[in-house]
Amino acid sequence: MKALGRTCVSHTTIYKYIRRDRNAGGDIYKYCRFRFKYRNHWLKRDGKALPDNRKSIDERPAGADRKRFGDWEMDLIIGPRNSSALTMVERSTNLGIIRKLDKYKTAREVSMAVIEALRPIKDAVRPITTDNGPEFARYEDVEKSLGCSVYYTHPNSP
Repeated sequence: MKALGRTCVSHTTIYKYIRRDRNAGGDIYKYCRFRFKYRNHWLKRDGKALPDNRKSIDERPAGADRKRFGDWEMDLIIGPRNSSALTMVERSTNLGIIRKLDKYKTAREVSMAVIEALRPIKDAVRPITTDNGPEFARYEDVEKSLGCSVYYTHPNSP
């Protein structure tokens, strides 16, 4: 196109323009085939970001070193077509519990799944460590129901 003297515009530039128009109250996005409905909406936050009073992994007791039973790690797995599963692994024995979840997860639904899965072994649950995903924002419900502490890893660390 440059050889013909015409200006070339990338698809990224077009989508940026459409998003800018949408944020300004425009309606061009309605004419797009997918209407921008799948962009980063696979996980709902219940209208909240992560709470500021969450406990860091640095505050976790020194005894949680893979030698005693009851220290858990949790994560959310997103599969094909946005299917998801909650995984809970006991650190010393690698005992795993997996719960299949609905397509779009809220923090409330994830906390209910954790409570349901770990309630039968509530006495064997000590600290739980999770990542900083918004799906774990309702950690206080888990702490109150199971009588344990929930710790968060450092941001942007695997």
